[in-house]
Amino acid sequence: MPHNNFCSKNHRYSPFYESMPLSQAQPGRHICAACAFEDGLLNGLNCLEKKTDLSHLPDSQAGTVRHIDAMSLYNLGYSIGLKIQNLDMKNLQKLLLFMSSMSSS
Repeated sequence: MPHNNFCSKNHRYSPFYESMPLSQAQPGRHICAACAFEDGLLNGLNCLEKKTDLSHLPDSQAGTVRHIDAMSLYNLGYSIGLKIQNLDMKNLQKLLLFMSSMSSS
């Protein structure tokens, strides 16, 4: 279902998304893949049920997220979030520093 909610976050230009899978096939193909990744990450971190519908997320066709498969990115974020649950504090701090450096690129 189309909506008029558009992402304006800078994450749309992160080089992280340049090598991610492309897709123009599925419904919701214009959903911001970066928002999908973040949503999956948060759901995984909080051990929430995995989503199959991302229509609540904003659209974006800007920057490096253009034509990126939002569901694949959601699933990647979700998987990473679950794995973070099993990290000890020292490794978690390293991961957060790494992710922080990526978002400032």
